Amino acid sequence: MKTAELLASSFLFIISLSFSLNARGQEKEEISVSVQGHEDSNSCSPAEKMNLQHSLYKEKVPNKSEAWRLLEILLCAPSTNANVSEILKSTKSKIKVEAEGTGDPRPDTGTVTATTQFIQTVLAQGRARSASIVVLHNTIKLHYFPNEACVEERVFEFSRGKWKLVEAGQACD
Repeated sequence: MKTAELLASSFLFIISLSFSLNARGQEKEEISVSVQGHEDSNSCSPAEKMNLQHSLYKEKVPNKSEAWRLLEILLCAPSTNANVSEILKSTKSKIKVEAEGTGDPRPDTGTVTATTQFIQTVLAQGRARSASIVVLHNTIKLHYFPNEACVEERVFEFSRGKWKLVEAGQACD
């Protein structure tokens, strides 16, 4: 198996395992995560979404409303056919993936084809804590914690008048 295929399979396995451990009825339930005694609230709560949207809107980025719509779907929406399709339409055909674990000398990186199955693995589905964004020119980097052991990154780039998901990464302890 080629390195990129192995990486893609590993990434999909890690993500699907993470989702299966958290999937039981949490779409409607706001669960906070306690890390070393500190409670992190759900990034999909109204207050947290407003803070995240404000941090995006204060930046100079093109088509802010479209960027926010995609970020909100990616973070908070359930994995319905419509939501998966919407993110898939806004994803480059080949997407960079990166996975890193504690003690790894460097991250495993590769490229995968954007498919419905892949998009289902990159949707947070409301299981996001401490979400933040970093804006660099026409790039938005979204970071969030799906659980107490991992941090996820999704990267959107603005090109040819549209926001596109171009990268997905994960680092876990």
